[in-house]
Amino acid sequence: ILYNYLRGISVNGGRLGGMSVPASALPVAAWTAAASACDESVGLKVGGTEARYECHGIIRVGTAHRDVVRDILATMAGTLIDAGGVFRPIAGVAQSPVMDITDEDLMAREALQVIPKLSRSALVNAVFGTYSDPEQAYEAVALPPRLSPDDEEADGGVHIPEHYGLGFVTSGTQGQRVCEIFRRRARRQIRVTCQLRSRFCVLEPGDWVT
Repeated sequence: ILYNYLRGISVNGGRLGGMSVPASALPVAAWTAAASACDESVGLKVGGTEARYECHGIIRVGTAHRDVVRDILATMAGTLIDAGGVFRPIAGVAQSPVMDITDEDLMAREALQVIPKLSRSALVNAVFGTYSDPEQAYEAVALPPRLSPDDEEADGGVHIPEHYGLGFVTSGTQGQRVCEIFRRRARRQIRVTCQLRSRFCVLEPGDWVT
């Protein structure tokens, strides 16, 4: 869905909606991998399975592109990597690390900066969300909150919530899955800035490393 929106939706030769990103800027392998991750079946606590991520909804012509892209990405807890005008999606699933970094790979004479914790204004320890419930005429319905008393204690006992409106999600279990990823992602606080040996120049934005 996101691929088609970026490429643009045409009727009788005229663009009806979407954007005009050329196919050359959307590498098929990366988009296929993300689509396959979304199509994977996941088990449910009540029994049975469902697709990991689905997207359902109506996009109004004239809606700002950034809002549409944001809302579609939210259905899969995904990110869109822009690497010099080439766009690759990463669905909300663990990626395979592509390289290992050790102390020996750091350039000894270059600066190394480590920020162990985000500022208070950037912290999140509770995630609330809504989804479009088909059984209630697709009204926005609240999802069970994703909370962590341990995270609140680590943040000085302060409740710091974030809210997500998942308008293109029509499954409550999918909505909870997405919100839990958002909660866990917010706890990845450490930031490292360093310069590595030249062999790491093959890394691309979005790659996972260890």
